[in-house]
Amino acid sequence: MPERPGCTRIFKAVLLASTTFVASGYAAIAQTPQAAQEQRMVVFDLPAQPLAASLTGFARNTDIKLAYPAALARGRSAPPLRGRYSAAEALDRLLAGSGLSWQFTGANAVAISARSTMAANGAGGDGILLDPITLTGESAWGPVSGYVAGQTGTATKTDTPIIETPQTINVVSADQIKAQGAASVDEALRYTPGVSTDFYGGATYNDYVRLRGFAAPIFAEGMRMPSGLRDYAQLRHEPYGLERVEVLKGPSSVLYGQAAPGGMVNSIRKRPSAEPIRELELQAGSFDRIQGAFDLGGPLDPGRTWTYRLIGLVRDSGTQVDALRDDRVFFAPSLTWRPGDATALTVYGHYQHDVGGNSPLPALGTVYPTQFGRLPVDAFLGYPDFNRYKRDQFSLGYEFEHRFDDRFLLRHKLQYSNIEMDYRYSVLTGLQTDPVTGAISLGRSIQHTHDTASSLTMDNNLQADFDTGPLRHTLLVGLDHTRLDFDSYWGGDFTAGRVDVFAPHHDNRPADPALYPDQDGTQYQTGLYVQDQIRWDGWVLSLAGRHDRARNTVHNSNDGSTTRQRDSAFTGRAGLVRLFDNGLAPYASYSTSFEPTAGADANGDAFEPRTARQIEIGLRYQPSGTDAHIGVSAYRLTQSNVLTQDPEPPASNPWAQVQTGEVQVRGFELEGKANLAAGFDLVASYAWQDSEITRTNTAAQLGNRFQLTPEHQATFWAFYTVQGGALEGLGIGGGLRHVGRRFGDLNNQIELPSFTLVDAALSYDFGKRDPSLAGLKFRLNASNLFDKRHVTSCASLTSGNCYYGEGRSVIATLDYRW
Repeated sequence: MPERPGCTRIFKAVLLASTTFVASGYAAIAQTPQAAQEQRMVVFDLPAQPLAASLTGFARNTDIKLAYPAALARGRSAPPLRGRYSAAEALDRLLAGSGLSWQFTGANAVAISARSTMAANGAGGDGILLDPITLTGESAWGPVSGYVAGQTGTATKTDTPIIETPQTINVVSADQIKAQGAASVDEALRYTPGVSTDFYGGATYNDYVRLRGFAAPIFAEGMRMPSGLRDYAQLRHEPYGLERVEVLKGPSSVLYGQAAPGGMVNSIRKRPSAEPIRELELQAGSFDRIQGAFDLGGPLDPGRTWTYRLIGLVRDSGTQVDALRDDRVFFAPSLTWRPGDATALTVYGHYQHDVGGNSPLPALGTVYPTQFGRLPVDAFLGYPDFNRYKRDQFSLGYEFEHRFDDRFLLRHKLQYSNIEMDYRYSVLTGLQTDPVTGAISLGRSIQHTHDTASSLTMDNNLQADFDTGPLRHTLLVGLDHTRLDFDSYWGGDFTAGRVDVFAPHHDNRPADPALYPDQDGTQYQTGLYVQDQIRWDGWVLSLAGRHDRARNTVHNSNDGSTTRQRDSAFTGRAGLVRLFDNGLAPYASYSTSFEPTAGADANGDAFEPRTARQIEIGLRYQPSGTDAHIGVSAYRLTQSNVLTQDPEPPASNPWAQVQTGEVQVRGFELEGKANLAAGFDLVASYAWQDSEITRTNTAAQLGNRFQLTPEHQATFWAFYTVQGGALEGLGIGGGLRHVGRRFGDLNNQIELPSFTLVDAALSYDFGKRDPSLAGLKFRLNASNLFDKRHVTSCASLTSGNCYYGEGRSVIATLDYRW
């Protein structure tokens, strides 16, 4: 492949910058990590509150993991802690008078124990470690140590332990993303139960995710992202810039407004760090893939008032289809100003340029064999010099947080995002088979779409922590507002003739079609929400309600018409969790959602929003003495006001629709994650989904299953890192992904066979063998190791709407942290 001068210059600049940072990094190694932690001064702003909450705050501020028996913290309170203290001073103050002692058990680990009887009486003595232990020390918007997350902000918009959340929440950490070699958000979710991804195989232009049978929106920091007239114009998130990806299952309108009933995906970006971060990463792999990335951050002044983060990535890569690219340039700076103990302002932005495409194929030759066999995974029926997807996206925003006192905390967020998309593609329709030769052909046209979309999103909320008698409240009152604008141009040429599926020709394509205005529009959403999390003696009751007003205006340039629609809705959630001392936490919840429906019926009356309701029961378990989490849930999810064919349409509108349809999904999900002391990291999941169209006027669809919703899914991933001996630093692992049979269309005419894929990973930490190489690591990731050919989606028997899943991909990564 010819050298690309632009990328070469960028890589040279990255390597030069890395040399500079290496020189400065070695000079920073002086005292032992434990001594540094004990002496390092940290700013605290903790009110008088239960001891468990204060210890969580301590761990979050210091990045120190705490281990202590759950029973020790119960019933104990901690005094306020405000100002700059070392970790040792802070622990002494928080535990003063509690009868508890502490000791460092590692560079970033502290054990808290009960003093012996003699020590409690003032006679001195060592602390006695008790069992079981509880681990803490994580922020809902910060990094996760290993695979097991303990906190979430997506489910409640407050920093809440996952075990106290009455709705299924799955968290994929940056450590898991890196270990599994995920190169996109949908790849990062491959091992998450009840999540369907990879519908378009080698297509590289968007992330498409279905949760519990429904297409799911992807948010950023809880903020709604812009979307164009068609699904093509969407922001795509670079996983290297993310700290975690959270999946909230079921209706989520109570905190986020209009949303699909299956849930939402929330991407949490990497943030400025008070500790120095220096990472340089180089990749090479299948399809001539070359990638370079860097992640830099830390304090800008001795007092850590200013901290920053700079993340960048450049990729030059082909795909399993020779005519398609997977190129990217990504840059994300952020800056935090913390002038005092109670106030923080973070300003952030990002820019991303992508070049990609897709390769649709017919059902004959992919799902179904022919006399010519099946099509290869690199088959391409478009025009190599035409089919291309280009996207430029950027965002700019800020987050402001201020704590007034021990009780009140104000959060304010504002973000502007913009996307410009240019998509040139081929449309394949009208499949025919030659009666003499058996040749299979499709009609081929070329089309061109140019969309722009932008969003301005604001979210303000006030959190109040207070007691009423024995009840402890976390009350949240908020107001959010979103404006979405889109503008679409379209052009097409239908004179390209037909293409032989097994002997395609790529010459004689028509000239590029001219672009004409298509549609433009604006959407508004304003919502007021209230939530109260009430805790009492091991019980956690969550109550939330929200009222939304939504407006939608669409102008159609083709006929000059303008459609205006106004909707309002009330949504809510109620959930109850019981926390037991042995780590078990059963829960139950009821939640609702709404989603506006564009259009009008035969009488010209605007459609009502689609509504959904879910009942869910579940059980979470955090085994004592381990860093592990197991979650089991069962649910019934029903969506109403679904569009279906009008049984008595007027002659002037034979395609009229009415809102009498209903769909339902019942399911069961299981997820387990563990970071085991022996060097094992484990992920296991299973999902059963029973989807059904329960009401419709289309007889062929009544009782059918949803498209692209497998009845059974199962995954397993294990990674082992050698802890000692000659092979210390070597890591080896792998995973299995099973997707059961499913249907590609609502008429259930196309059944897609099940498949099981194997992934593998190998890593080596050079610093374990040679201390002078500390921070240098090598990783090798193989996806679909045995190159199994499989079809991930197929929507039609007569057109080109079918896609192969991604074949074998092997990527080698060398990263260096100092």
